[in-house]
Order: sequence, then structure tokens, then C-alpha cells
Amino acid sequence: MERKCIKCGQSLKLEAEFCSECGAKQPKMIQCPKCGRGYEEGIAFCSECGTKLGKTGGEGEKTIPAVRMELTNNSANTTRTSEQSSAGQSFDTAADNLSKAAGGRGRLLAIMGGIIVVLLVIIIGMNFSGKSSSVSSNNIVVKADEMLDDYIRDQGSAEKKYRGKDITISGIVYARNQFKNAQDYNIVIAYKAAAGKDYSLSLQIKPSKVSILNSLKEGDFVNAKGTCVGIVKQDSPTDISIQIETDKVNE
Repeated sequence: MERKCIKCGQSLKLEAEFCSECGAKQPKMIQCPKCGRGYEEGIAFCSECGTKLGKTGGEGEKTIPAVRMELTNNSANTTRTSEQSSAGQSFDTAADNLSKAAGGRGRLLAIMGGIIVVLLVIIIGMNFSGKSSSVSSNNIVVKADEMLDDYIRDQGSAEKKYRGKDITISGIVYARNQFKNAQDYNIVIAYKAAAGKDYSLSLQIKPSKVSILNSLKEGDFVNAKGTCVGIVKQDSPTDISIQIETDKVNE
């Protein structure tokens, strides 16, 4: 297979390091072992047939620093405290107004009216909270490290929270591979070792989008949208792999 000199355009062999016409140094090239297409060194996968193109560097284990978020129940407690304070004020105000309207003789009526106000505030607050929870539980925006921490703490609760849900997730590229038993590729965006187990979170990429893998390198920021598949069984029981079937990556 031939290529052209980057300086004068002279036809050269694929493995040529210098131009035979002008002497210009040529970039190193690699050839796809399956279809024969040539690429500059550094490309991970063939865009013609999807075959992996040798080593691209970055091998070996490393750990991405965990990014932990505050527990959401802290803000929930703050909200409930605010609602209770507001409800207490509403009760006192309603009682005073009704008492004045009754000429000071309707204290019992005032108390009953205040109780009704409190109940209305609580009911409205519960309905509002329920609607917000419904929306957020089906449309989850999360960081990769935060989601992985949820699985490390409690796999059952995490599966209930994420599995089958629409996910918008962000993370850092840890590794790029091809699944052993499928044509799809995966981008690992979070990895941690905990309690004798290896936890990983990866994005599932279709062969038609192999160019996405070639455009990313380890350490790059990535943002994706898709559906959480949940924990996928691995050969080793100590490997806990959580996967997301992606629709969009960095779009």
C-alpha cells in the first residue's frame, strides 16, 4: 500500500520514514490487520471495519479521584424544617384573625381554623414534593463517580434508583475497550476498588459510532445520555460492571 509525501506529494511506501524525492521526514503509519487501510500512529480503531489497531498507550491501572456530593436528604430536611416553621406561623396568624373576628369569644373556632390551614399547607407540600420526585427519578443527571459510589454503598438500592432510567452523566475517560462477547465498544468513565471488589462504570458504544472512540483519549472529559442497563454479569464475581447504553456522547 502506498501513501503521499506530506511535503512534495511523491508516492511512497506505507513504511517509508523519509521521502525519496525531497528527504522530508514522514509520520509513522500503521496498517489495519483486517482491511489493510493505513492510519497515522495513535489511532485506536479502524473507521472502516472497527478492528483494534495495536497499542495506543495509557496501559496500566490508575484511579480517578472520587468526586463526592452532599447527601440530598440534608436539603430535604432543610425543606421540611422550613415548611414546619411556615405552617406554625400560618396557624398563629389564622388563630389570631379568627379570634378577632369572633370578638374574642371564638378561640375554639380559631384553633380549628388554624389546624385546617396547617393541614392544607402539609397536603400542598406533599403533592409538590411527589411531583418533583417523579420527574427527577425518571430523568437523572449525575456524575460518574457519584453514581459509582451509590453502587459501592448499596447495590440493591442503586439498581432500584438507576436501572432502566434515562441518565445524563459526565466523567473522565479511564479506558477504551471492545466487549469480549459483543461487537459493541465501551468507554470506562469511572473505576474504584473497594471491599475486595473492582467497580467500573462504562458507556456502551455501537460499532457505527466507533469514530467517537478515536476522538477521545484517556483523561478526556466526556458527557453522555442514555439508558442505564445496571450491573452486567462478568466472568469474575469480584468484577462489578455497571453499564449505560448511550444515545449521545459529547453532543
